[in-house]
Amino acid sequence: MGQELSGQYYARIKSSDELPDGTRIVQLDAVSADALQPLIDSPGRLSDYRGALNAGKAPAERLRDVAGVAIRVTLGPGDSWDRDAADTWFRLGVSGEGIAAAATIPALLEPRGGNALIAPMVALRGGVTEPERVDPQTVQALKAIYSIDHWETGTPEAVAEALAGLPPAEQVVMFDVGQAGTSALLDDTGTPFLYVDLGWPLFEDRANAPDPPKLCFWRRPPVILTHWHDDHTQGYTFQEESPKDPHRKDPLKSVWIVPEQEITANDFKLGEAIRVAGGRILVVKTDQPITVELGSGQRLIIRRSAGHDVNDSGLVLIVERDPVDGAPGTSWLFSGDCAYGNLRTIPERVSVLTAAHHGGYLNDKGDPIDPPPRPAGKGYARLLYSFGPHSSYFHPLKESTDAHQGKGWRHRKKKGSDEIDEIDWPGGLDVLSTSTAKADGVKRSAIAAGWTGKPDLPGHLRSKECMGKIEIRR
Repeated sequence: MGQELSGQYYARIKSSDELPDGTRIVQLDAVSADALQPLIDSPGRLSDYRGALNAGKAPAERLRDVAGVAIRVTLGPGDSWDRDAADTWFRLGVSGEGIAAAATIPALLEPRGGNALIAPMVALRGGVTEPERVDPQTVQALKAIYSIDHWETGTPEAVAEALAGLPPAEQVVMFDVGQAGTSALLDDTGTPFLYVDLGWPLFEDRANAPDPPKLCFWRRPPVILTHWHDDHTQGYTFQEESPKDPHRKDPLKSVWIVPEQEITANDFKLGEAIRVAGGRILVVKTDQPITVELGSGQRLIIRRSAGHDVNDSGLVLIVERDPVDGAPGTSWLFSGDCAYGNLRTIPERVSVLTAAHHGGYLNDKGDPIDPPPRPAGKGYARLLYSFGPHSSYFHPLKESTDAHQGKGWRHRKKKGSDEIDEIDWPGGLDVLSTSTAKADGVKRSAIAAGWTGKPDLPGHLRSKECMGKIEIRR
């Protein structure tokens, strides 16, 4: 495996997350430099390649088959080459054998090859040469290779048409996918009709992940992608289509509503795989809200957030309900990894809140975490955390849980103390968590929330034909 990974790569920073001790975890998505060099060195071939994509044709260069590698590096507080480099391409060398050379930094490597867009569950120690920025001409060529200008624009009209006919939401279910995120809106039969992200953990966090859930795609539910990070996209790879089972359908054949962002080579592979599979990908570019009526006084509101990096420039979903039967109007808020301060729209009343960034820092350590307040009084409300047990990011962080507690979201306290209990629990009071860390292993589960109280256990979701036996905490 090490020899297979060795070579020269072009790479972009996928994410950079600060830890409590000041170190940062940086993920790079890299793609074989040897495979791309002919396109980079030949303006004519590059023009033909882009022309084919823009015309909806398959280009001669099958970039979906180009070898890639995901690289995770832990940087000390004094290392800064990743700062302000989100739009920069690097060139680096990989020594898959993990030879300790003077010019290398330790890294975790995961191969990405062919159409298998998620790496196998292996991670090996390797050497990665210090990334070097490439020249402007090469950067422009790489941006042209992985441009998404040929993907369909998700205008308000196109998105509304793609989501037309969706039923009212009765509850939201957040699945246990470890240190990642996957949620679904369910109708009154317990059938998922819309997914928010399809995530799966990366690197060492896979060791503590549950068995991948077999998600129900019976009704070909669309997918709203909050942002282009693997822990929000890569769960789709476990959902295989079965001609004998109508519940098992390929998510790539669904409609995907995604944000316009600077993406990496492997994000590009996913988008192209959706197009090749016959799915539809709609790229939301507008900053204005997109509203889709669901009926029964409910509506979806999709809006781009106001930040600049991948976490803070993605899509935010609000599910809004008008007052009914004496209950006040309220909303469910799905912000992905976006800092609350970068939301363009914050509902006046949020009764179900998904904790931003899995309960982590919302940019750098010390930046404010300012969640929407819990509705006043002792009425029903839920704060949902999605994170993995023993997370390498240490999610959820005390700064996050304290900030949410300070806005009225009631966490369970340690016995005889004002400190919030360790969150490797089912939850308590307003809080539910997907994490189910147990001494005897990790158990797959899910959490669910409704509009005015604990939802009924969804019959279809727990049926043998759908997901089968699954623990759902409410």
